Amino acid sequence: MEACSMVSNNVIVISVGNGQVSSLASSEKLLVYDMDSRKIIAEIPSPGIDVNLLEELLEEYDASILVSAGIPEESALAIEEGGVKVHIVKPVRIEEFLEGI
Repeated sequence: MEACSMVSNNVIVISVGNGQVSSLASSEKLLVYDMDSRKIIAEIPSPGIDVNLLEELLEEYDASILVSAGIPEESALAIEEGGVKVHIVKPVRIEEFLEGI
């Protein structure tokens, strides 16, 4: 996740389910996290695998990175074409993930 600090916009969006980083399909919510202030700036209901809605949310928050434990390849490609990097990570408690970035 070191790349996060090298991006001009340091807002990341994390898919969360059961208190841990999850796949988009099983996520309950998305956390919008500001790397500069190290604070969660929004918690929004997950759009699941609705790529159009997800892209709108990423654009609304001007996110530079989407973190998930899994995302369909076609969805990941569409998101990256829109300028947002997709990082796939192992499921881990959200608190532990945020401490590690």
